[in-house]
Amino acid sequence: MRLWVYWLVGFVLASAPLAGCHKSVSFNPAFATHFFPLSAGLTWTYEVTYPNGARERIRDRVVKAGSPGTSRDAALVVSDYSGHGTRAVRADLPAAYPAETTEVETHYLLDGGYITRIASLGGPTRIRLEERGFLPQYLRPDQGWSNSLSPFADSMGDILKIAQSHRTFLEAEEVVVPAGRFSGCIRIETEALYQSPAEISDKRYYTDWYAFNVGLVKTLVLSGGQHGRETARIELLRFAKSELTAQLQPSNRRSIVPLSSKAATRSLTAGPLTGR
Repeated sequence: MRLWVYWLVGFVLASAPLAGCHKSVSFNPAFATHFFPLSAGLTWTYEVTYPNGARERIRDRVVKAGSPGTSRDAALVVSDYSGHGTRAVRADLPAAYPAETTEVETHYLLDGGYITRIASLGGPTRIRLEERGFLPQYLRPDQGWSNSLSPFADSMGDILKIAQSHRTFLEAEEVVVPAGRFSGCIRIETEALYQSPAEISDKRYYTDWYAFNVGLVKTLVLSGGQHGRETARIELLRFAKSELTAQLQPSNRRSIVPLSSKAATRSLTAGPLTGR
């Protein structure tokens, strides 16, 4: 899953898409709903690494699978965040910004063929983040879309606007992270323009990799252009199918691409959002 911290990392730091190698690979459209699982009990643990060596941990767990179509029946993901990484880079962040440990609730719902995510950050002053057009309902290669958001508009004034353009690819190479080696991933490259009321702007470039039946396994954040400086890296450490499920063993961590499956951007094996 692309994490709520994805926005905040961009606000505090930066990002960019990396061109993959161009081996000949094929994609079965029936797989599209399996790259963003949202079944109740699924749990992901990520590590965010910064160039200065600071690290953060994020643990996402699906507490409600939800039903397609309405915010009332939206899937609910709770994220536990811990670490000092962003504060090690920016000590002047507002008090409401996540401190050493915090919890974030994120709802995912379908809206016009796209997934909307609405996150609520805890703290003395709760911050509500809403992103429409977060992902298409059906995730496959060769898609392109744009969206925009003002992540802190309700809680801190209109201090930041983000315009994003996205493009999807079928990754030809294995994606290797601490959780294992994943093949047949969908790669999403995003160019984001951050604009403040003072007309100070900055560009970020993000690359996200989604694995079949697992979800987000890796994100690279770059600044200064497509070949810019890496400012953050998010990697999957562990993935479990329920609170009682042990983490994947090395022998079965590889993403297996079957001959048939579902379809949807950020959807799940059980497809709680009919394909998130």
